[in-house]
Amino acid sequence: MPLKRRPKDRYSDEFARAIVLNGFRDTVLENIHSGEDPVSRTGDFSDVKVVTPDGEIPWTKVSRITQAEMKELIIEAFNVTYTALTNMTNIPFVEGFAKSAMNETRSWNPPEIDEALIARFEAVGRKILSGR
Repeated sequence: MPLKRRPKDRYSDEFARAIVLNGFRDTVLENIHSGEDPVSRTGDFSDVKVVTPDGEIPWTKVSRITQAEMKELIIEAFNVTYTALTNMTNIPFVEGFAKSAMNETRSWNPPEIDEALIARFEAVGRKILSGR
C-alpha cells in the first residue's frame, strides 16, 4: 500500500528547496551560468553561432556544459544530498538546513508531486519486491 502523499507538506517543501539551492544552484553551476546571454533576433537562436578555431557552430548545437563541469556539478549535488539525508536525525542540522533556503527561494514556484516519477519507481520497486 503506497504511503499517503501530502503535496502541501511545508517541511518537505523547505527541505527540497534547501537541497536544490545548496546542491545545485549554489555550486559550480553559478560559475557556468555567469556571463553574458546571447541575443537572438529570431527568438529561437537559429541566428546565433559560436566561432571556434575549427569553424562556426550553430548555437542550437553547442554543448553549454563541459564534461568536467558536469562531473563537478554532480559530485557537489551528490555530496550535499548525501550529507542532508544522512543527517536526518540531527535535529539542529535539519532545522538549520531546511530554513536556510527560505529567503532565497521565496519566489520559486510551489512544489508539485511528480506522479510520473512515482509511477516509474513504484513499478521498478514492485518488480524488485516480486523477485522479477
